[in-house]
Amino acid sequence: MRFFYLLFCSSLLFSVDKAVDPDEVVSACEAIEAKPHFKMVRNILSQNSVGNVSRNWDLIRNVDHTFSCEIEPDLLATNQKMTGRCWMFAGLNALRIPFAKKHKLLDFEFSESYLFFYDKIEQANLFLEQMISLGSDKKISPLLRGTLQMPVQDGNFISSFFALVEKYGLVPKSVYPESAACFHSGVLNRILKMKLLKGAQRIRSHFLSQGTEKEARNIKKDVMRDVYKIMVVHMGTPPKHFTWSYSDFEGTFHRHEKVTPKQFSKEYVGASFEDYVILFHFDHPDFPMFQKYAVKNLTTVLGKKPYTVLNVPIATMKSAVKKSIKEEKKPVIFAADIFTVDPETGILDPHLFDFQPLYDVDFSMSRKDKYMLSLSNPNHEMLLTGLDEVDGKVTKWKVENSWGIDVGNRGCFVMTNDWFSEYVYEVVVPKAVLGEKMRKALSQKAREIEAEDFFEPVFGAAQDTRLISEERM
Repeated sequence: MRFFYLLFCSSLLFSVDKAVDPDEVVSACEAIEAKPHFKMVRNILSQNSVGNVSRNWDLIRNVDHTFSCEIEPDLLATNQKMTGRCWMFAGLNALRIPFAKKHKLLDFEFSESYLFFYDKIEQANLFLEQMISLGSDKKISPLLRGTLQMPVQDGNFISSFFALVEKYGLVPKSVYPESAACFHSGVLNRILKMKLLKGAQRIRSHFLSQGTEKEARNIKKDVMRDVYKIMVVHMGTPPKHFTWSYSDFEGTFHRHEKVTPKQFSKEYVGASFEDYVILFHFDHPDFPMFQKYAVKNLTTVLGKKPYTVLNVPIATMKSAVKKSIKEEKKPVIFAADIFTVDPETGILDPHLFDFQPLYDVDFSMSRKDKYMLSLSNPNHEMLLTGLDEVDGKVTKWKVENSWGIDVGNRGCFVMTNDWFSEYVYEVVVPKAVLGEKMRKALSQKAREIEAEDFFEPVFGAAQDTRLISEERM
């Protein structure tokens, strides 16, 4: 891509009228400097972060962390550290609330590292299978080209969470705790990338030399054995069975021995995702509302159900979330664009940062345009656990994040209804809250589409949202 970009640039080199005029730059800068307002802003920004200067104080002092309806119990916020495991944390955090209530626990956390281990294994397997399916074909899709740049990563879709739990089960964090690779996954991902790309090169060379698929699969087995080694060295072997002992808040001691991860998931947790549906909002003429879509190649566990969503209007999505929290008493996993978050105040509001007065520049843009131009995309998953109603209308929502207890209000954020409208893309709700129109759409056969068709604006705009939030603008 860089080669073609340079070719494009070279075609413009000899066009004088298209080049930057140095005199024009100087003249524009002098005109800006002559205005006292801009000189004052320059002095401020040269010594302060944009976030601190643009933060809307009037908004901050009028938003509180109280809610008229909250799901109990209120557990301590978890911490994904410097990794992109938000989808996994959101899913596990949703499961632990009813689990803690059922077993009378004051606090509890599932092992994120357990699913993290198997997610890397599944991603490695998927990548090598893609290389085998490619064979000697010289045409590489945009999605596969992106996969070559990042054969394993932390980020994933909630459908992969469902598939991992279904296939491997769950264990308590006390049984399989976090290792250093779970605090900062960059090195592990780099090591896995080196191994997998070397394996991809072997498979590719094999097919170009007229090798058979059976022989290619032997290469894959060899590469996967090394992947297992790397994962075990970093994280240890996940348990086949374990003992879980605890005291509930009434003081009663419990011990459960020789429990398998799948048994723990089914019998103790009761994890079942058949009764849930993923609602998505994608405002595009090619993808009508109240239509079910099965998006290919987004669930990284081969042999499991594809990422299937129901495209609905934002108002419909909000209504379903409200019913889930208020009537069903069930938390809601959601995906949103988290770039505009303020970790210090824990406020999610589209007007929290006011850039226009600083620069005297119009930054306004519709939600649809921001998405299509990759300025906004669903880059972080969290949990909705409460709401605040005034005269029957929701004004704000309680958000449980996975950045630890030192941000927001002990790890929880407050999301205004306007921010929901602007930046929430996906929610996972129980089917029981669906209206007749959604139920009818859900019963129809899903329209199968390629990932790049549905999420095309997102590709090429991947970003480490955890790092962005750390910069605090």
